[in-house]
Amino acid sequence: MLGVYAYWGPKAGCAILQLESSTADISFGAVTVLTGIAGTMGGGLLLDIMGSTLPTTLGLCSMAVVVGGTIIALTFAFVRSVGLFFALFAVGELALFCIQVCLGGGVFWGVFDWEGVWLEGVLGGVLGGVGDVCVHECNVFC
Repeated sequence: MLGVYAYWGPKAGCAILQLESSTADISFGAVTVLTGIAGTMGGGLLLDIMGSTLPTTLGLCSMAVVVGGTIIALTFAFVRSVGLFFALFAVGELALFCIQVCLGGGVFWGVFDWEGVWLEGVLGGVLGGVGDVCVHECNVFC
């Protein structure tokens, strides 16, 4: 989901908010970098506070995707003020980035110790490959 926003976000920012291309690229990039760092760290801290178990991890991942995805979708659909748009977009991305630590923890807790590193690499390859393919294919058809 984040890959879609990274690619299409600046394009939508130009169309919806009437931003220049360079302003949209820098704005979306800055929000993504800052929320990526804060969300990943915050997700790990939140998981530690809630209890680092597999069921808690899956629950936190589910809630973060629902909350973050809903906030971002509603922001793109209804908000036309630049400041409010980027504030709500940052909150949504912050929630989505919370799952980064949870996904890694879930992978390691769900398999034998010797499989964890291998599976983490496969997960990263699949997520990156599918995301890159989907974005490229969408770009070809648009």
